[in-house]
Amino acid sequence: SDLIVLLGHAARGIGAPAWLWTLRDLGLLGVFLFFTISGFIITLLMLRERQRRGRIGLAAFWQRRAWRILPPFAAAGAGIALLAALGLMQWHWQSFLGALSFTKNTFLFKGDWFFGHFWSLSMEEQFYLFWPLLITPLLRRGHAVTVLAATLLLGAPLAVTGQALFHPHLA
Repeated sequence: SDLIVLLGHAARGIGAPAWLWTLRDLGLLGVFLFFTISGFIITLLMLRERQRRGRIGLAAFWQRRAWRILPPFAAAGAGIALLAALGLMQWHWQSFLGALSFTKNTFLFKGDWFFGHFWSLSMEEQFYLFWPLLITPLLRRGHAVTVLAATLLLGAPLAVTGQALFHPHLA
């Protein structure tokens, strides 16, 4: 999925050949493919933990996810800060606050192009926060099949609705 995202970004690059422009939407496909695979893996890991330990340790889960999200966030933020300090770009505090609060995928914080890329980290962090809260009670009651069926039936409509709400220009 990373290669697909990079290809999509390259297709939008300055001086990209015209034939490459046909691939410009691959970036979103790569991100959505990543979200799908990530959601499957996260759910599988939680199911395995529940099977192995009899429960899902939410605090440990969130700590592992923080170590997954915070390093790329810090690296990208540091790179943007360095470029701004060198006078090579300008960024806005409002955009930075949206990135820092992991809400760049919402309408809450307008922003610049640089922190705009944090929308995918925001979506991922929100998924890590809310998904366990949704499925853990259901799994306690032994409704793993219900969770799977609901995910399969509601996943695509919720994704399309979320995209339309948070990114109307993409819908």
